[in-house]
Amino acid sequence: QTLGIAVVNNSHILISEFDTTDTSSGTMDLQTASAFTQASLSGGYSFSAFGSDSGIPFALGGIMTFDGSGNIPSSIADADFSGTPQTDLTTFTGTYSAPDANGRGTITWAGLTWAYYIVGAEVVRFVDVDTFAQGSGTLFGQGTGAGSFSNASVTGSFAMNGNGQTPSGPIAAAGEFSVDGAGNITAGTADVNAALVVTNGSVAGTYTMGSNGYGSASLTAFGGNSDVTSFGVYMVDPNINLLDPNNTSSGLGGALVVDLDTNAFGTYAAVTKASSPSFAGNYAFGVSADNSSGELDYLAMEC
Repeated sequence: QTLGIAVVNNSHILISEFDTTDTSSGTMDLQTASAFTQASLSGGYSFSAFGSDSGIPFALGGIMTFDGSGNIPSSIADADFSGTPQTDLTTFTGTYSAPDANGRGTITWAGLTWAYYIVGAEVVRFVDVDTFAQGSGTLFGQGTGAGSFSNASVTGSFAMNGNGQTPSGPIAAAGEFSVDGAGNITAGTADVNAALVVTNGSVAGTYTMGSNGYGSASLTAFGGNSDVTSFGVYMVDPNINLLDPNNTSSGLGGALVVDLDTNAFGTYAAVTKASSPSFAGNYAFGVSADNSSGELDYLAMEC
């Protein structure tokens, strides 16, 4: 494999496979711990993943609790298997191995086996290593907020983007909106490209957030697409930057989001917006997309 890279900063790099064999994209993030133990994973974590199970594409998200000694005693999750959503899945427990010296271990949960890689105590990348399923995602710690979230924990302005599938083909969407801390989503707009049908429109609706960081949102429509209305929402530590996990000074807070509709499903990240954003200077730029020939990935350094 030949990987192209675009350096964001000294601890965060965008990567894309850049050869004639395959296409893929992702990130490289500096590991902040010098030693890894089973106790490195402890407390509540939110997660999301996108992949396929026996050829059926799925989106998956929820909350897991790690006890620091190899057990996942509780979890609550949502899944959407090719337009068949399942919510409030609470029967799954699991186990996890101690990480090796490089921060790699395995998680067994809900009949799936994941290999995990620790970036830091609250950021863990994982990939499905089963012979019948494939997919990848991230676990983000909930920090001291675990067990004490509420509607008021979700407030302010957010930007959100992500991608997934519809019965007609891939979907990609991005937008921004405001949340009032009392269960209402207002003053938003979004753009959606659903299998090459492009819409732009408002974002409005309601949400609810449980104390464990497991919540949901119901929208009248997202960006003018009436098929995108139901989301699972999973809170993370407000001190984490979801897109650049070693950045502890800006872009902090947000939630993982999974689309749980019958005609659309996928994974998203909702991140907090700056109060006075500026758009100037040097930027690293990475895109993973689908076109008529298959997947398209590219990187760029822009000014």
